[in-house]
This record gives sequence, structure tokens and C-alpha cells, in this order.
Amino acid sequence: MSDESYVWGTGKRKCAIAQVRIFPGKGEIIINDKPYQHRHMIEHPLLATENMGKFRVIVKVNGGGLSGQAGAIRHGIARALVKENELFKPVLRKEGLLTRDARVKERKKYGLKRARKAPQYSSIFVNLKHRGHLAIASDDRNIYNVNLLGISLAVGRLTLDQLGQVRILDPQPR
Repeated sequence: MSDESYVWGTGKRKCAIAQVRIFPGKGEIIINDKPYQHRHMIEHPLLATENMGKFRVIVKVNGGGLSGQAGAIRHGIARALVKENELFKPVLRKEGLLTRDARVKERKKYGLKRARKAPQYSSIFVNLKHRGHLAIASDDRNIYNVNLLGISLAVGRLTLDQLGQVRILDPQPR
């Protein structure tokens, strides 16, 4: 295998990295020393350039999941085909196969449950109420008295706005 000439390309998608080697051959695709299971996504660069069955493709891929690995292999095959023949570049560029997909999982932020999912606004009051730290006198729509650890915080008609902040609508003197 080392005596044969080949063209290589590196593809990336999400957390997956694929090292692709393209040899002249009969069209077999080997991924991590295993025969290829048909996924249209991986074949796309070969089909777009009408080279299906003309190259033997050997891939080493690690990281990510199945979808990320398939995208990395597709990207690597497209880059290797461009190194093989520069005339494939406009066709692959038009199909969007040479552009690295930069979308990755967004990080979790503190104070949130996931990257963007926020806890329910009223849960802060409910948790404090269940622990005995917070006493709330309310009806269905309005809060009339908020008492935290025996200290009256607010008296009057209170409501929660869209940002989860308490607003006093009809303040009453203490």
C-alpha cells in the first residue's frame, strides 16, 4: 500500500476528523479498516464529479458521532478530489462540499440548564416556599405579600413581568 501513489485530504465536521486517501482503483470505500456502509452523504463528492467507481478510498476517522463522521469524510473526499484534479474545484464549490461546516455544539452557560434553556421563572419562589424561607400570599393572578425569613419584603399587588422580576403595581405603606 505504501508503494502506490495516492492523494490525501483532511475533512472536519463538528468534533470528527477524517484522514482520507484516494488511490486509483475500482471504487471501494474502506472506513477504519471496515467495508463502507452506504450513506449518500459520503458518496456525494464522487457523484458530483462523476467519479463513482474510479477511485479506491481509504479513510481513518475519529471523534464525533455518525453524522459528524460522515460529514468529515465527505469534506475530506472533496478536498482530496481537488488535489487530484483542479478542474473538480468549481463543481465541488458549487455543491458546497469544500466549505468546512463550522457549526458545533454551543457551550452550556452558568445559570441555565443547557446552552439556552432557562429554568422556569416561578421555580425560584416555589423552591424557597417549600423550604420555609418564603411566605407568599397570593390569589390566581397577583401576589399580595412577600415575606422572606420573617422580613416583609413587599406589600401590595405584585406581579412577575416577562423577565421574571417582581413588580409592585399597587404599593401599600408598611
